[in-house]
Amino acid sequence: MANYNNYYNSTSTHYISNSGSDESGKYHGGAAGDQTGGEWVLRPWYSRPWSCVLRYEKDARVGQKLAELGCAAALNDKIGYDQYQRDTYWDQLKSAGYDPSKITVACESDCSAGVIANTKAVGNLLGIPALANVNATYTGNMRSGFKAAGFTVLTDAKYTNGCSYLLPGDILLYDAAHTATNITVGSNVRNHGGAAVTPQPAPAAPSGPGKDEKWKGVVTVNGLNVRKWAGTEHGTCSFSPLNTGNKIGVCDSLKASDGSLWYYIKYNGKYGFVHSKYVAPDSSPTPSPAPPQAKPANGTPMKKTAHELAKSFSGQLAGTYRTTADLNIRAGAGTDKPSMVVIPKGTAVQNYGYYTNVRGIKWLYVQFTYGNVTYTGFGCGTYLRK
Repeated sequence: MANYNNYYNSTSTHYISNSGSDESGKYHGGAAGDQTGGEWVLRPWYSRPWSCVLRYEKDARVGQKLAELGCAAALNDKIGYDQYQRDTYWDQLKSAGYDPSKITVACESDCSAGVIANTKAVGNLLGIPALANVNATYTGNMRSGFKAAGFTVLTDAKYTNGCSYLLPGDILLYDAAHTATNITVGSNVRNHGGAAVTPQPAPAAPSGPGKDEKWKGVVTVNGLNVRKWAGTEHGTCSFSPLNTGNKIGVCDSLKASDGSLWYYIKYNGKYGFVHSKYVAPDSSPTPSPAPPQAKPANGTPMKKTAHELAKSFSGQLAGTYRTTADLNIRAGAGTDKPSMVVIPKGTAVQNYGYYTNVRGIKWLYVQFTYGNVTYTGFGCGTYLRK
């Protein structure tokens, strides 16, 4: 990848990597790729305003790599802006070995899809699973998703109202509206030899998936390979394969390098990864109860988020919906995915335009608070009305 030190160390202009609109100043409908050189661009810092700054303090390589990918994407005119085609950048980024400068097929992103894709790429490049599988889909859940992945949320005015304390790779976030990546070392940091920031030491090794059982599943196919990590490129475990009817504990979920969802499972005391496509919720009449969850001391709602991410976006879908019947909110799109909660008819839920199509039915990715728990999951669009 090219050397971008002139942007990192600029003293005349403080740069950010910013994806904001297509060649016509609109959010969708333009041609693939950057037609003007300004759809995804390196531009001077500006006040959006920003709600917070997300900084990864556990490993200094992460910020540098995020800045590097932010520069490479902004300087490659094969990468444009379109909210309706926002996932095509991630597809091409994976194909290019997580190097935006090597993308040769015209593709599209938007502000959050670009930052999230680059973060996943950094996780894959540096071997940090929490980043490779960061659970965020848009600016409305980036703060919580990135915090869960290990980022520090900085809200002091010196970070949000100006650029002098920023570091390369800091993520600027205006909740539910916009995001960008900081590129240039802030003047206060530079002038004090970096003393304004005290990075934490890098962890000895990347954290692995959780081993506490979240729900019970059953295998739906014979000869299901159990692998040592998420993805068909990894070797099989000693207890592989599993067969139809084998009951397993599902402990965690991770995205493979190709974007497919894999479950981290427990079977007879041993752990491994299986493709989520071949696991269904166990419908046995006496499932193990979920462990009790303590209410936060400050009284704020607990949060429960779906295992899967939405696959499509349409701004026309965004809005407030109400359920037309008692409705399961599920951890993935489809009736074969485990239910997170059943909400009564008439419950209001919010959708921000994201959904997954399953056999011709839109499953809306919705968020709401019910029983002092904030849920983010999938509801069948058949039973949701604006």
